[in-house]
Amino acid sequence: MGSHIVKEDYMANLLKNLANLIKVKTIVTFVVLVIFAVLMFLCVLFLEETPCSNKGSRKDSSAHAEDRISGVEAVKLLMKNRIYVFFILSCLFYNLANKATGCFISNYVADIGGDSGGIGLLLFFSALVEFPAMMFMGKFIKRYSLNNLHLVALSGVVIKNLFFFLASSMPLLVIGQIAQGLSYGCYVYIYLEFLH
Repeated sequence: MGSHIVKEDYMANLLKNLANLIKVKTIVTFVVLVIFAVLMFLCVLFLEETPCSNKGSRKDSSAHAEDRISGVEAVKLLMKNRIYVFFILSCLFYNLANKATGCFISNYVADIGGDSGGIGLLLFFSALVEFPAMMFMGKFIKRYSLNNLHLVALSGVVIKNLFFFLASSMPLLVIGQIAQGLSYGCYVYIYLEFLH
């Protein structure tokens, strides 16, 4: 009976230490991303003037010359486009959600009693569905609007995180990873289509 209590205390302490480690890693990752974002913003401030063909032509310029704008002017111009801003923010949150679970995938597998073979299995299933998802997106884009497909792709990461949160066995993790693979295959195609 006494050894059972010791094992429970040991497991409680182990889980507490693991939770603290995950918090520290998450905070460090967030701080690094914020520093990166600030550095990228500073780079935009010092960009040289770039061609802008959609700003409109000036009255004093020739018909063949393109307008040139600074990096700050380009950001201001892009921020006026609400669809673009939504798309960029959704890309940011999509990648943050994927990285949050992707960095700790080994912990999820270990929590259900899996090993490195389980991690390989998850990555295999994800890769298995990504390529076909990209192949069929060309047909889906002809049928459905880009905005609706974008929302479907974003929902895939929500489904993945839900299954990872509820996971008590390997099949639930596999279903979550398949949702992520389908979502990522769609997301890459939609991202390139949107920028095109």
